[in-house]
Amino acid sequence: MDLCNDKLSESLGNVSPVINRCFYTRKSAMPDEYKKRVTRCYELEYIPWGEGYIVANGKKLPAQAGTVFFRKPGIEIQGFLPYSSYGILLDSIPIDDLPESVLFTQPHAVQALFQDVYKYYLSNDPLDQLRMKADVYNIIYYILKCERFENNPAGQAALQYHADRFEHLTEYIEKNLSRQMTLNELAQECSISPGFLCRLFKQSHNETLFSYINECRITEARRLLIETNRPIKDICVSCGFENESYFYRTFKRKTRLSPASYRRMHRQPFTDETE
Repeated sequence: MDLCNDKLSESLGNVSPVINRCFYTRKSAMPDEYKKRVTRCYELEYIPWGEGYIVANGKKLPAQAGTVFFRKPGIEIQGFLPYSSYGILLDSIPIDDLPESVLFTQPHAVQALFQDVYKYYLSNDPLDQLRMKADVYNIIYYILKCERFENNPAGQAALQYHADRFEHLTEYIEKNLSRQMTLNELAQECSISPGFLCRLFKQSHNETLFSYINECRITEARRLLIETNRPIKDICVSCGFENESYFYRTFKRKTRLSPASYRRMHRQPFTDETE
């Protein structure tokens, strides 16, 4: 992995975090707020959907989609819904001065990592502890990468200049995942040339436009598998995959599980209100 921060590379060999617990809270059947508690270990929490907020040591932080929270032991927190979340509790972490919250405007890769950590935690495969650690390191990598970009004036200026175009483009893509989109069509939506759109998107997102679209489709498929009872064939079509066999191959390549196995794995309940 291309580390973006020297302090991370210096500490990789010194700390090997153990995942104490993972959890996933859904949108439905939740109280209006969580009881106030004090963290007992390091925590990473991702918000896939949210319109609520979290108070940490008296500071109010929005719990909105795409946000990752980092907490050290001894932090007094309370959550106010509605929001859903993936959480990872660790005995140690390679870097303990991560930002307390980071908002990812393109969170697909980070969300997939949190989902995978939860999946591996529920698995009985002895190799999955190693896979979980690798995913935790990758989550930290994305946090540091996002932090570096936010502190880069040139990067921020470029993003701000093209923000409206990309916001419109991502909304358009999300609304049209069920059908095939062409490069000319997407370029026309942004009022720029196809070649310039490809270069601009790669510079801003560190991935190609159609790789991003594919990630959106897999992310939406993950969500539908977890949150609905829709048949897998229907999910395949609604996410824009041309045939079911291609959907199965792509999904398994991204998640290492078949859609049916992924649904069973993530629907296993695991909650602990005392933590």
